[in-house]
Amino acid sequence: KAPVNVGASASRREALRFAALAGTALFAGKASAVQDYQIIDDRDAKKKGFDLIYEARDLEVTQQAKAGESTRFALQRLSPDDTKARVNDSITRIKSSLPTLIEKEYYPVAQRELRSLVGYLRFDLEFLATLTADKKAAAATVNTATTAVEALDFQLRSKSKEGSQAAYAKATAALDAAVKLVA
Repeated sequence: KAPVNVGASASRREALRFAALAGTALFAGKASAVQDYQIIDDRDAKKKGFDLIYEARDLEVTQQAKAGESTRFALQRLSPDDTKARVNDSITRIKSSLPTLIEKEYYPVAQRELRSLVGYLRFDLEFLATLTADKKAAAATVNTATTAVEALDFQLRSKSKEGSQAAYAKATAALDAAVKLVA
């Protein structure tokens, strides 16, 4: 039988351990390097709307909507006069486009038209309700209008012509009451 050399394998293990330890020591020095952190206060920039822009540095782009276009920032808080104008425009679009779409039974198109307006209509009505003297009554009226619009959306999703027409009548009446109270 051939003799077994135990010492050679032990020295090989020691050499590998030493190489691993040396490699770790080389990279550990870089990992533990201390850097000074600089804290930047961007609260003023954020108040001015810096984080609302999509374009990196295009200073020619304004945030105002052009005639006939929807606003870029649908949920951006506008002045009370601009908010009232946007609410009236939304209700006018609901009253002008939805009845014909319901009559023709174009339910998906009617639903998309309604949902494109309701997102910021709800936001705007709640904002206008906070400006009124009787905030509780205004908030209740806005919630009633929102519930009526959601019922209209459900009827459009159910594809029920009679149900959609009845829900449309209730929703427009509730929206008119809400606008009368908050505007």
